[in-house]
Amino acid sequence: MALRHFVRTEVSQQGRTSWQLSTHEGAPVSAFNRFCEGLLDYPLATRKRYAEATARFFDYLVEAGVFGERAATAKRLNQVIEAYPRLLRDGSAGLAARIRARGPSSDDDWLLAVAEALKWKRLKSQSNTLAAVNRFLALSEMLAQEESERAASLGIQGTASPASLIKALDGHTELTPHEVARMRQATLLGGVAKYAGKGIRRE
Repeated sequence: MALRHFVRTEVSQQGRTSWQLSTHEGAPVSAFNRFCEGLLDYPLATRKRYAEATARFFDYLVEAGVFGERAATAKRLNQVIEAYPRLLRDGSAGLAARIRARGPSSDDDWLLAVAEALKWKRLKSQSNTLAAVNRFLALSEMLAQEESERAASLGIQGTASPASLIKALDGHTELTPHEVARMRQATLLGGVAKYAGKGIRRE
């Protein structure tokens, strides 16, 4: 399935097939790339399935506005996480139909827009997809902690929470744009992992 916001590229790592993710502008998605590096001992079919599922999850997070200029609020992160299994289960058309059948609600406007933009087909089984995403979220917590510690070691103030770190990174001239982007991504993903609790569960 084609991605809306990213390009997934097949690469060779340690003589094995793997994948990397980048934006359309060519900026690497470090968290995804590191995730795939950690799968090299898995069978090829599993590596491929996990890479595809996680790339789609990234696409969803971007479409849902999680990676916007401001850190997503706790309420928004909860909404995004809770809605993901429903989008997988119903697909874009099915979820949009359900939302419209309930009548207009500003709480669902964002989800209707996301579903219509992504144009996903429904999944017959969510288990494999959510297993991949939950494994990725476990890594995300670790990466967010690493970036917070790195920011503190660089003397960047405001590393106590994801929102404060993201704000502190804005306009920080000692870091390259790629470094800032990587730190923002890891920090935001750490926030997503936090609100996913013990993982995203199937609907």
